[in-house]
Amino acid sequence: QKMWAELVILVGFATAYGLPPFTLQPVVKRAKDAVSKAAPVEPTGLNKTSYLDTIAGIVRYFKQHQNSDGAIIDPYVHEEIQYSTPCYANAAATLIAMGYDNDSSLLDSASKALTKALSELVENKCAQGHCNFYTMPCMFAYVSLKDKVDKETVSKWKELAAQIDPEKIYHQGNNWGVVSLTGEYLRYKLGFSNSTAWLESALKAQIDAKHFTANGQYQDRSGYSGRLNPMPYDHFPRKYLTVMMQWGYNLSYATDLQELLDRAAWVSLLMQSPWGELPTGGRSSQHQWNEAVQAVTYEVYANKAAVQGDMVSAGAFKRAARLAHASVRRWRRKTGDLFIVKNRFDPSLRHGFEVQSKEQSVNLKLQTVSVSRATLSTLSTTCCQQAC
Repeated sequence: QKMWAELVILVGFATAYGLPPFTLQPVVKRAKDAVSKAAPVEPTGLNKTSYLDTIAGIVRYFKQHQNSDGAIIDPYVHEEIQYSTPCYANAAATLIAMGYDNDSSLLDSASKALTKALSELVENKCAQGHCNFYTMPCMFAYVSLKDKVDKETVSKWKELAAQIDPEKIYHQGNNWGVVSLTGEYLRYKLGFSNSTAWLESALKAQIDAKHFTANGQYQDRSGYSGRLNPMPYDHFPRKYLTVMMQWGYNLSYATDLQELLDRAAWVSLLMQSPWGELPTGGRSSQHQWNEAVQAVTYEVYANKAAVQGDMVSAGAFKRAARLAHASVRRWRRKTGDLFIVKNRFDPSLRHGFEVQSKEQSVNLKLQTVSVSRATLSTLSTTCCQQAC
């Protein structure tokens, strides 16, 4: 293991040496055998519409906190926070694209938010310097809205998206680097960039033994001054990479990256609690978005397994996705948004919050990492051999 780690740090994963063995493969096999023989479980009662219901509550709450420029303003700190505006644009756009909400005022609100977010990206004026987190939700929102608005607006969005300069606006390192490179892949995929040089360079810096274990888990090294890897920041960056693969990434690192993600999807599933929760450990634990990232990963893998004819795995991942979403829904507030950490204190008290935790950004981050139009559109209704 030490020799492999040193070798990969030197030459990267894309070598003739390949990846180290997946020593947990026998455990995964036993788990799949157990699933195939398991008795029926009590269904969650959740489905595709349930995701939209959850998103709608969050969107309707924050729509009332949008200013005239299109930015979403946090109701407690009274300023735009982090990636709330692009995430709101994507959330609202998802409801529109899926035919869930056809209110014309929502279309106008989503369009203003997208224009605002893209403008901040181009000008490198993202809230609190969070441009890394803007690109992916902006690209999702663009895809959902481009056929719903006038040609002038679409032209403006295209112009802005093409002006984004990754060299100037992104911070590199740990999960931030993963988030930005996946956004850049979507920008390339949609034709707003004609080069993959920056993307491939950024990904090369991530695909090594410093960042990934042999089980495919991401090592963010952001706990206790870099000595520990928080559980939430294992799954969070992998969710972004999973979406990138779903969108067809097939460049230099595709084979090894896919294998790492496949391994880690099962490792995470086997650590999920019976309540659908991510294991607690390190910063950002107990935030609702922990379960949201699980939901998107497991939905993608349920669909992938179903397409491959592996209905045992498909059912296991679908059940895991629904348990994760059920966990999120337990924390809905009467106002439509969610308690962002697992307690029911008034958000104004910030009880159990971390420094970076904000009512606005975490709620909107939660729904954006949970689902997008692309994920919802590919959800299979035949993944479970029994109700899940």
